Amino acid sequence: MTSQEKASKTLEHVQSLLLAGAFQISSRELRERLENIGYSLGESFCYENNLNAGEFWKAKSFQIIEKSSGLSFAHINAPKKNLKELQEIRFNCFVFENGRIWEI
Repeated sequence: MTSQEKASKTLEHVQSLLLAGAFQISSRELRERLENIGYSLGESFCYENNLNAGEFWKAKSFQIIEKSSGLSFAHINAPKKNLKELQEIRFNCFVFENGRIWEI
């Protein structure tokens, strides 16, 4: 697949997220929302998602840190006080920046 085809497939996936009711937000807005509920973005890595046959998009994945403990939000010992709010952001919002869909 050429880089142009990859970019096109990624844009198609952005459209499918929007059609499914997801909200596109800026990276700044994501960071602010996370900060307001006690989380922050941690390490990240870029990759090409092609989990399902025929589906492809360029992605960037992030670790999400619970700030008071310094643990990943998914760690068994991480506080869960604002987990519901975090999951609402993760499941309903996305960032599209520099040609990649941020997976949070």
